[in-house]
Amino acid sequence: MGFSLRAHYDNASSFQNPHLWVWYDDSDASEDFAPTGSDTFGFVYEIEVKRNGFQFKFKDGLGTVGPWEDHSLERSYRPSRGDTTTSLGNIWCKGDKAFVYLAEPRAPEAVSAQTFLRQLPVKPGVYIPDTGGLSGLGANVLADGRILFGFYHPNAARVYLVGSFNNWQCPGHDHPDPIQFIELKLYQGYFGLPNLWLVVNDQAKVGDEYKFFVQGGVPKSNHTRLAHFLWVWSRGNPLWLPGGGRPRGTAPTQARRGVYESFVFQFSDEQWRFQQYCTDPYARQVSADHGFNNAVIVDPTSFIWHDDGWTTPDISQLILYELSVYGFTEGDPDIAPANRGKFKGITERIHVGYFDQLGVTALSLMPLAEVPSPQGPQSLGYDPSLFFAVERDFGSPDDLRELVDTAHRKGLAVLLDQVFNHTSNGFNPLWKMILEHPREEGNTQEGGLYFNGTTPWGNRITTEKIDVQNMLIDACKLFIAEYHVAGFCFDATHTNYMDHGFLERLAKELKAFKSNIVLVVENLPNQADLNRQGYDGYAQWCDPFHDKMKALLREDSFEGEDYTTDNLGDIFYFSKQHFAGHTNNVVNYSESHDETSIPYEVATNDTLNTPAAKDRKGRLGLLSTVVALGQPMLYMGQEFNVERGRNYVSFSWPSSLTDHGFYQWVSRLTQLRRRYPGLKLYGDNPADAGQFAWIIAPWLAGNRGGGRKVLGWRVRPTPFAHDTLVVLLNFDNHDVQVDIDFGLPGVWVKLADIEQVNDIPPNGTNSAQTETAALTNDGNFGGFTLPRSSGFIYKWEAP
Repeated sequence: MGFSLRAHYDNASSFQNPHLWVWYDDSDASEDFAPTGSDTFGFVYEIEVKRNGFQFKFKDGLGTVGPWEDHSLERSYRPSRGDTTTSLGNIWCKGDKAFVYLAEPRAPEAVSAQTFLRQLPVKPGVYIPDTGGLSGLGANVLADGRILFGFYHPNAARVYLVGSFNNWQCPGHDHPDPIQFIELKLYQGYFGLPNLWLVVNDQAKVGDEYKFFVQGGVPKSNHTRLAHFLWVWSRGNPLWLPGGGRPRGTAPTQARRGVYESFVFQFSDEQWRFQQYCTDPYARQVSADHGFNNAVIVDPTSFIWHDDGWTTPDISQLILYELSVYGFTEGDPDIAPANRGKFKGITERIHVGYFDQLGVTALSLMPLAEVPSPQGPQSLGYDPSLFFAVERDFGSPDDLRELVDTAHRKGLAVLLDQVFNHTSNGFNPLWKMILEHPREEGNTQEGGLYFNGTTPWGNRITTEKIDVQNMLIDACKLFIAEYHVAGFCFDATHTNYMDHGFLERLAKELKAFKSNIVLVVENLPNQADLNRQGYDGYAQWCDPFHDKMKALLREDSFEGEDYTTDNLGDIFYFSKQHFAGHTNNVVNYSESHDETSIPYEVATNDTLNTPAAKDRKGRLGLLSTVVALGQPMLYMGQEFNVERGRNYVSFSWPSSLTDHGFYQWVSRLTQLRRRYPGLKLYGDNPADAGQFAWIIAPWLAGNRGGGRKVLGWRVRPTPFAHDTLVVLLNFDNHDVQVDIDFGLPGVWVKLADIEQVNDIPPNGTNSAQTETAALTNDGNFGGFTLPRSSGFIYKWEAP
């Protein structure tokens, strides 16, 4: 059956005599149509085709010889399932896009987005997105109380704002009321092209819910989870399927994640159109309803900060503590029940001084971005769906601000884990939100602008694209500006998963935005290009340190590392021979959310599977992490020597911290790191600067540890003798006797060993008179016995 329609063409190719050429699949038949008129959009063609589905493109002149549009602009058209007649309809075509639009594309405004936005009254404390140029994306509260809405879409024909403030009205509504429509205007934005949709509205208020309704450049509406026009009957009662906007202001049925009753359904005629309801990618908060996932308007300035005197510490001063918002307090009876597993639970712990006592200086929060999965023992947060909205299960945006504010008043920096390499394959608002070409619609492997390929965990984000980079950098800037965070840890930044040109740009722009920002990456191959100039590069989770430590502690191989002396010195000297250019480039850890705990790994060796061995090895692992050059990181629960497999966030909280010997030992150990400059040496080569020297090692003479799994060094960070320290470690499973070159004659106080830590006053009761002190008349101490699996820290104290 044939079909008639009216085609509109803007002639962006500047053809002298543009013709529309039609052909059909599996047929040699073709037709050539000359324009029958023109309108404000361009040329008009009234055509009749032999089949409902056909392909076409434009060319200059009659016949087949004239200049043609590029092959990429070949277009396909088939009437929607709602079109039941053969009467004349309208389609619109732009000369620079292959999309067929069922709504006339809006003409761009005469002024650019930046010109328009600079005229608006910005409210202090609100981050107006500006990466790649001022864009105004998201929902931003202005100084006069109005709300600026912005949406990026380079291929849309029209964009409308819908929300609780206009009864969710738009052209796709079941009963459209044009008087209530709020259409966004199109402005020149990124790359100098019309792709930013903006509107300032005085109806919307803080707390209102909203979405964007997009016509064109998106899949047909039956391909989306946000199907607005899907009515459901369950047990004889009409329900509104969780999805898009709400018709006529009716309240939706509350939906629980992943739980739906059996139903039958029917589509209205508006289904099958190239239109979608889209959750704002820049949404600061998502509504409590997990079915609708509407964005919520947030005023970030309503929170009163108390951290005016706070300054982010230099990275050399940080002792990182990685934790899950859910796992850190979800099972602790001492936390108020309503606060367990939430931001407020962590805030409670900060208030009571938990981290003061533990001695860490920076909280590295596992991902906070909105995820579709419910919280649980193995919910890590590494399946994000949006990058600006904090996970609703953890609390409100202001709850996170309260956490950070409280942390700053206790001297704690806060870092956020950002997952910019992939997204969830479940609730994924970005998937096909922006089609780059119509053929992407039916391709299950292509997700549009924001995706390219896959990772082991989900769809790979196109971090190589400038406009995608703009969004991700904006997300970081917003958390700096509106949440006062000190920096970020970026998940899985191997070049297989993330473009390193993006990471270079990210570091450059964030350091310009906040000069003392802390940037950490999980890059397990530890690629050296992320060092940048060394001092200003990314701090990388040091995989060589972790893997070697696990091999040494379990006394067997671990993920390619053997229980040998290979690389033993390098992992403690900030892996300089492996990848690092500066101590700033290294984060040492022996546990993390991705890894098994030390006692768990020790237990895999049958000869070590005893409580005493797990305790001793756990202490040696932590001591090694704290003394190694670079920045140390603990994983929550490690201070209790928790035994658990990888990817678990839940653990049992001890009934008494005072009586927990392992915890008390760890807290005193970290305080040593905080106090003594020799335990936090920094620079591109402290040995060359005369601050560091090996004194026992496998590569030295036999009396200096030759051939043994022992390591020792002396540090003197300043000219003052009192700052001189000696660190000694033995990873052999038997005692080793060595000669120690302390370097200075006098009394050396033992600050720490595997059993206890005792500092000098005012932090302890140690002194040159204690029986554990070592005395040397010439700086040498012969026949020093290092017990199996042991470690020591000595400090010069007196002549």
